[in-house]
Amino acid sequence: MNNFNLTKLLKILLMSVFILTLLVGPVLFGQSEKGPAYLNPNLSIEERVQDLLSRMTLEEKIKQLSGDSSGFSTKPNERLGIPGIKCTDGPVGVRWLKATAFPTSILMGSSWDIELMGKVASAIAKETKARGRNQLLGPCINIIRDPRGGRSAETYGEDPYLISKMAVAYIKGIQSQKIIATPKHYACNNQENGRGTNNVKIDERLLREFYLPHFQASICEAQAWSIMSAYNLLNGSYCSENEHLLRNILKNEWGFKGFVISDWGACHSTIPSAKNGLDLEMPHTQFLGKPLLDAVKQGLVSEETINDSVERILRAKFWTGLFEEKPKLDKKVINCQEHQELAKDAAKAGIVLLKNERNILPLDKNKIKKIAVIGPNAGIARPHLGGSAQVVPFYAISVLDGIKLKIGDKMEISYVKGCDINTSISESMNEAINIAKKSDLAIVAVGLSSAIETEGRDRDYLNLPEIQEDLIKKISKANKNTVVVLIGGIGITMQSWIDKVPALLVAWYPGEQGGSAIADILFGDYNPSGKLPITFPKSLEQLPPYDNNYESASVCRGYRYYEKHKIEPQFPFGFGLSYTKFNYSNLKIEPKNISVEGKVNVSLGIQNIGKYEGSEVIQLYVRDVVSSVDRPVKELKGFKKINLKIGEKKTVSFTLTEKELSFYNVNKKKFVVEPGKFEVLIGASSRDIRLKDGFEVK
Repeated sequence: MNNFNLTKLLKILLMSVFILTLLVGPVLFGQSEKGPAYLNPNLSIEERVQDLLSRMTLEEKIKQLSGDSSGFSTKPNERLGIPGIKCTDGPVGVRWLKATAFPTSILMGSSWDIELMGKVASAIAKETKARGRNQLLGPCINIIRDPRGGRSAETYGEDPYLISKMAVAYIKGIQSQKIIATPKHYACNNQENGRGTNNVKIDERLLREFYLPHFQASICEAQAWSIMSAYNLLNGSYCSENEHLLRNILKNEWGFKGFVISDWGACHSTIPSAKNGLDLEMPHTQFLGKPLLDAVKQGLVSEETINDSVERILRAKFWTGLFEEKPKLDKKVINCQEHQELAKDAAKAGIVLLKNERNILPLDKNKIKKIAVIGPNAGIARPHLGGSAQVVPFYAISVLDGIKLKIGDKMEISYVKGCDINTSISESMNEAINIAKKSDLAIVAVGLSSAIETEGRDRDYLNLPEIQEDLIKKISKANKNTVVVLIGGIGITMQSWIDKVPALLVAWYPGEQGGSAIADILFGDYNPSGKLPITFPKSLEQLPPYDNNYESASVCRGYRYYEKHKIEPQFPFGFGLSYTKFNYSNLKIEPKNISVEGKVNVSLGIQNIGKYEGSEVIQLYVRDVVSSVDRPVKELKGFKKINLKIGEKKTVSFTLTEKELSFYNVNKKKFVVEPGKFEVLIGASSRDIRLKDGFEVK
């Protein structure tokens, strides 16, 4: 071949390589015609994460691990086009400007309505997205260890099974809208006084059986993309740097793929936090900034550890769609009519009727001519708790306004505040007594407010302020038809006045539509169906010690404690009255004998035998009759809320598996089911057991 032909051939080969590089090169080297591979939405999240991670410098990686100057967002990366995460508080509504104020979490817990919880969460997520936020810091799922806890109203109750079901529904609802859910506070953040320094001392069995199941459900069932570490220490180590909680249990055992975010200001170190599992320091950069960069350069923290945290954050960012083109924000969804109606439905579902002597409720609009509305929580709407669970509503309906909207000019309504919520000075007390005497009925709205219970401090007492108790006594003496409406977030002791009033409603903090929901129940347009998610004690003396030395797994807290020590509370866990009556019958358990891996099918009949359509919460408790370890007397392991028309009968079914029958074996370091006898108890509350039968594990 002559030199001319050889030169020509080389030119052709070079041109071919050049063209091939243009066509194939972007694929081979992580590029496409539209840019780098991590910007390609057709690739998997893991492919995009790894491609982006490979392009980041160590400094850029570390900047992903802490908040920016705003206090509620993380840092963007302009060079690579990595957006920051925009957080917002909002367990009961997006806490960013104004939004729909849904009822407080304790009310949602008393609804025992999983489907409704999911709908509320989805609505909150839509409003979160409309406000341009990507991550919602909720749900709060710390168990109520003591009703005096300042954030008791922020969670769903005192039972881990109930909390688990509500938490899973909430997280799935939030994340259905591609908003990152953040169950909090992991773990054992059960009191507010000293929350930043409390050292919770707890054994492994109690931790696993009582204080972690709802967090495990949030991760393993609901697949939350984030989790918030608590302020307190657990067995000597801060939760934000607790290797056992974050590495061993959460990431290794539960297989958590998302990221751990610190509570605001709860990060206390650089090396322990990074090595033991904290991924994101909030609200600002202190420990996971330059000190972390220096630690990596000195070989004290590996770059693989940094990569793991960055991968987790990027994974969530890709999932929520932060790298894709954003649609225009639809602000019309915020406090839309649909969400207003949903807030009202939620409030009605969770209000609990605790007393109804002489069937004074529902009120007969045709027989009542004059109503006296009295009390510090009557004319002022109190939609929810303070602190990070507070939402700024566009409006909120008070008890007084709700009654006025309900009955209009059909009857005469007189209103007097009567007293302030928490002072020793009464206001117009004589006037309140006079209007009560002249009326057919007195509605006294009393209770609490964020001035009395809130994030950051616990209560020392459970009774109403003395001025309010005095008001109830005087009004009930002036009018025998006195209905008390309690608005607040925790169990109230009421020994000094409960016997003096014929009717009592607990409305918790009922959200922006609270007044209308209360009016619907008072006048019979809705049959109350709420059940207590906590135990109401008779007095403080019934409560166990409230300190950092946690109890044994056999005793626990809440109804387990009352059952164990044979204490009769004011109102038991799961209690709530209806305007109708329900009959339980025909309990069947099949099979009667199972292996330790077997399943038991439980069924029963439930019938509405009263005069009103209504909903009943059927509760299933399990008792391990024979066990090698001391176990609680009974534990909630199933519930269903069923609506029945007058005379209607339905069959309700449950399935019990080894998950519902097991306890944590500290020697084997896992949950086990032991052979022996088990009882199934079906009830309308933890103390009102209607049906009982058993089976045996062999």
